[in-house]
Amino acid sequence: MQLVKKILFFLIFFTSIFSWALCTKSKKVNFRSGPSTHYKKTWTVSKYMPIEKVSETKSWYQVKDFEGDFHWVLKALITAKYKCVVVKTLWASLRVGPGKKFSRSKNYPKAEKYVTFRYLKQNNNWVQVKDKHKYWVYKPLVWIR
Repeated sequence: MQLVKKILFFLIFFTSIFSWALCTKSKKVNFRSGPSTHYKKTWTVSKYMPIEKVSETKSWYQVKDFEGDFHWVLKALITAKYKCVVVKTLWASLRVGPGKKFSRSKNYPKAEKYVTFRYLKQNNNWVQVKDKHKYWVYKPLVWIR
């Protein structure tokens, strides 16, 4: 019986963790102070902004961003189909391979804070991301959901 309780706990816990991770899927998404377009805009973000679901209504999610701020966002603008990444430091080098021995990307050598990407995969402490092109970024410099 004790084993069954532990298994149920882990199933519920891990299912809820993964269901909380969301990403914006539209080019421009307005976050709001409440669950309606009548509420004030708190932040406008771009595609691939990672967020965590806190609660929901019929059409809106209450979410938390990587800085710990809370917002409301229309469900139609959000997806859980893939993971997303945001630069959380002043800037992050974007490299052609997973490590400092690889050169910076010629297309986009550095990304500033708040720049977002779609997550592809991880190799040790490096994360492969993409927008129009693919890059590698050092994991401690980004927030992934």
